[in-house]
Amino acid sequence: MTPNLPLLRKVLSQIDAEPDSWVQRAWGLQWRSLTGMVVCQVLSVEDVVKSCDTAFCIAGHVALLEGWAPPEWEDGEAAEDWISVDGHLDSVSDVARRALGLTHCEAEMLFDSDNSRADVDRIAAGIAARAGERL
Repeated sequence: MTPNLPLLRKVLSQIDAEPDSWVQRAWGLQWRSLTGMVVCQVLSVEDVVKSCDTAFCIAGHVALLEGWAPPEWEDGEAAEDWISVDGHLDSVSDVARRALGLTHCEAEMLFDSDNSRADVDRIAAGIAARAGERL
């Protein structure tokens, strides 16, 4: 499987441009909801972050960009299974792994909840090197 470096670069650029949109410890977090419910249409990562006051891990960013969204939030945190535009459910980590063209090992390393931004850059550089490229 060839890594999807344009998508990986897009996610990393999004996180650099909107650092508050990244929280690696959860698939997704909702910072507040005035009504107690999350009501937002997923159009893009930028729309979700700005309109719903949310943040996502690397896998969550990828899944959003691929048209997936959390179908429910539990105490402000997104569930692991997300829903596609056409109604399919799948694990956010599997959606992101496939979209990025990662091996299972690469996905485990990149999506680790303890990763710092420097860790993400180091792992992403290794993924790019496997493809014979640089980030």
